[in-house]
Amino acid sequence: MTDLSRRTLLGTAGAIGVGAGLAGAAQPPALSKENRMGPARAALERLLPGHADQFALHHLRGGRERFRVTGATGRIEVAATGPAAALTGVHWYLKYGCGAHISWSGSQLNLPARLPAPRTPLAHEATVPHRFAFNDTHDGYTAPYADWARWERLIDVLALHGCNEVLVTAGQEAVYHRLLQDFGYIRTPRPAPGCPRPPTSPGGCSRT
Repeated sequence: MTDLSRRTLLGTAGAIGVGAGLAGAAQPPALSKENRMGPARAALERLLPGHADQFALHHLRGGRERFRVTGATGRIEVAATGPAAALTGVHWYLKYGCGAHISWSGSQLNLPARLPAPRTPLAHEATVPHRFAFNDTHDGYTAPYADWARWERLIDVLALHGCNEVLVTAGQEAVYHRLLQDFGYIRTPRPAPGCPRPPTSPGGCSRT
């Protein structure tokens, strides 16, 4: 039985993306050197369509995940180790340099036509490598009917707030099904949609 990875890196869809699954499965191709900040650029165009072109994104090599924001009026320079860190740097600048904020529930983006230069350089690095969001109840209770537009914005905003991993449970039922068959269980009526039940819970399945 192949082990299921419970962490899904934000690196292949949306702002930085959702992908993942079984260990040993083919990984998405790495971004080319010229397009390393492409996912972050695409997210900025979705989130800040009137100001995205005022951000210049640059790649930093090696070390801990980090960002540094400098620049002049109308030209904000964001250097980071990857797309997720770059978006976190952008949000740090918006929040502490412009008094703006972007969240899952709403945004405050009363920005001037030309973005102000940071008063001082803004530089931070991650203190932990794994900064994840969600748990097993998210898909079943919070977002069972979320469409791609909602997921895309959710992923974008997760990156802005520093998350680089997200638990995605889509497809886990197939893994459970194969595992239980291997242990001799047979199929019985499923719980109602929107109310996921662990396979070990009473009434979840029966064994031959």
